[in-house]
Amino acid sequence: MTALVATVHLAAPAAANTFSDGDFEAPVETKAYETYYNLQKLGPWTVTAVGGAALGGIDHGTGPGGTPCRTAGAQCVDLNGRAPGAIEQVFDTVAGDTCSVEFWMSQHGQLQTRGASLNAQIDNNAPVPFSHSGPGWSTQSFTFTVTAAATKLTFASTVLTGGAGPQIDDVSVTCTPSAPAATCTSPATMDGTPDNDVILLYNGADNVILGHDGNDVVVSMGTGNDVLCGGSGDDVLVGGDGSDSLFGEPDGDVLVGGSGVDNLDGGPGINVCDLDPSDTRVNC
Repeated sequence: MTALVATVHLAAPAAANTFSDGDFEAPVETKAYETYYNLQKLGPWTVTAVGGAALGGIDHGTGPGGTPCRTAGAQCVDLNGRAPGAIEQVFDTVAGDTCSVEFWMSQHGQLQTRGASLNAQIDNNAPVPFSHSGPGWSTQSFTFTVTAAATKLTFASTVLTGGAGPQIDDVSVTCTPSAPAATCTSPATMDGTPDNDVILLYNGADNVILGHDGNDVVVSMGTGNDVLCGGSGDDVLVGGDGSDSLFGEPDGDVLVGGSGVDNLDGGPGINVCDLDPSDTRVNC
């Protein structure tokens, strides 16, 4: 009999797609500026057309608008190339986070006192308008609440004619995790026993489990915010997506967190946190 040997190749986990190149340093241009058209790539950014223009376009380099970039010798973007254009970038986010977008804005030198304007937009939400008039650069910002695991940020010129428009530089996105929603003072959705409890959750809801004393193990396969109030004993909470909290008393407690903001308040004893790299450790 011939033995059959099967080889299984496991796919490597996908790399995190974080927001990047807000200062537009890629690619490095060999002249004052280069024009990019609809659907062309600019590092992690994608160029798109505005207002029905066939090609749209943006200018990218150290002097795309006749106005120096915010940092001398560095690169920036004029959102009007041969016609009004836009740039967009999609990056990983965590639902529930609050994010702040900051950027610097100027205008093409040919606009002189007319000023320039643009819209910043998150996904398909309502655009946020910005304007700038005169020489130099001004700082701009807005905030949004994340609703999905990936978010698209777009900057689009609203100077709808010609090749002179708003310039942008030094874009940054800073996100603050949301806090765990529930505590042990919240009404319980599941009441354990004083003995050892093993609970497997699939419902995806926000669960508050009263484990009482004893060794309690809760494994959540859902996406809700789960809270285990363990009492004394060795308590283990394996959280799925969402913000998960373990409140223990004396003895050893273990929290294994998925994505979201996870919180371990284990009391005296040997307490262990094993959190997702994107988590913020709150009292852990």
